[in-house]
Amino acid sequence: SLNLKYKNFSLRKIVQEKIFEEIISQYRLNGFSFASIENSFFDSTHKILNIKLNKGLIKHINIIGKNIYDYLIRRDINFKENEPANASKINQFWNRLISTELFNSVSIDIKKDSTNGGININLIVDEKAENLLMLSGRVDNERNAQFGFGIVRENLIDKGTRVQFKSNLGIRNQLASLILNNPSVFSTDFSYYLNLYYDRKNLYTYEKEVGLAINEFRNNRIAQISNERFGLSYFVGFQLERIGKIDVGLRFEKQREIDLNSNFFPNFYSISTIKLGSKIDDRDNVDFPSKGSFLDVSFESSFIQFSDGIGFSKLFLSYEFNGKIGDFILKPKIVFGSADRTLPTPELFSIGGENLFYGMKEDENRGRQIFLSSLELRWKSPLALFFDTYISARYDLGNTWENPETVKIQTLKHGVGLCLSFDTPIGPSKFSIGKSFYFLKDPSTLVLGPLMGYYSIGVNF
Repeated sequence: SLNLKYKNFSLRKIVQEKIFEEIISQYRLNGFSFASIENSFFDSTHKILNIKLNKGLIKHINIIGKNIYDYLIRRDINFKENEPANASKINQFWNRLISTELFNSVSIDIKKDSTNGGININLIVDEKAENLLMLSGRVDNERNAQFGFGIVRENLIDKGTRVQFKSNLGIRNQLASLILNNPSVFSTDFSYYLNLYYDRKNLYTYEKEVGLAINEFRNNRIAQISNERFGLSYFVGFQLERIGKIDVGLRFEKQREIDLNSNFFPNFYSISTIKLGSKIDDRDNVDFPSKGSFLDVSFESSFIQFSDGIGFSKLFLSYEFNGKIGDFILKPKIVFGSADRTLPTPELFSIGGENLFYGMKEDENRGRQIFLSSLELRWKSPLALFFDTYISARYDLGNTWENPETVKIQTLKHGVGLCLSFDTPIGPSKFSIGKSFYFLKDPSTLVLGPLMGYYSIGVNF
């Protein structure tokens, strides 16, 4: 209780309210986020204002849920009973718990305790299962049918470590990976990620067709290659609340490129790199975001030179932003990458395909330098064709180059396309058409590529 004494005047209601506001403001500035005035009485005889103040002290902390991860929840609680409830601390706790990715949802209910004048904090958690089997699939015009499955064990030895085995199988790509990761080590914002993997991906190579009219171009498949690699990567990082992280890691890998039109299989060579990177993602939806941005930036360089090794350095940046304009979503995007001449071919940047460049086939252009910018306009149809339906148009501008000195503005290529998309339970389904073109300076003309169609059903592999 507070007793404030006033002399020679009666305390009007408006003055009392100002006093209450100032008291609560000062308490909240000092960390008492839930302080409140319980009641008050002005003794006009003695000119004393009596105030009963609830400081918002925590009386009970209750966890409501199955409590499979009880240890992890209690480990991350950064407030305790009989101390003032602080909104900043509670928000930090919520962010840390969500970032563990062990919960479908986490909500915090704060209520006054009717018996002792403090507050009770109820932590309501919807926990994911400890053992998960994940199945996925995809069909598209580039890689035909693909199938993926994974087995996940959450909360290994009750310390929040996730163990995951996943495999993606297709005619033109295969992946097997064993992953250990913990997004919050010992109630800190530090994380680690360990990956043992084997990865093989087939790509077509292309050559420009000769003999066409000066205002036409077409790239034809001439061969198929396979990039094969296996190795280990280990990253330690720092969580940026629940929207991103900064990490540094090592990669030790054996890789090779095989010409599938030949019977010769080259030996594997070694690479070992150190990588510093950051990813920040506050989009509200990965496939069809209506707001938020995504940033992926990294620098990678060799640090141990093996006798059979190849050394290189490369820089990469990708950024997109999603903003609403009336009934439309506008998404500008930019991609930049640069590497030195020693970058091995399995590490090349590439553009092409439904998601990266309209009017090109997947990996149609590859190089050690890349620049790509795009502007997409998406509209959600009020008429859903069984699922949420979207219509989008995108303009692409960019290219890849072999070396820095070959980068020229006049060699930039353009692409335009339209897409009809459905947000289905098995992942996005897209049906698109696109056309690429570029400008020729001498003679001055517009050179058009063929009209291309694309389709994809299911999650990205």
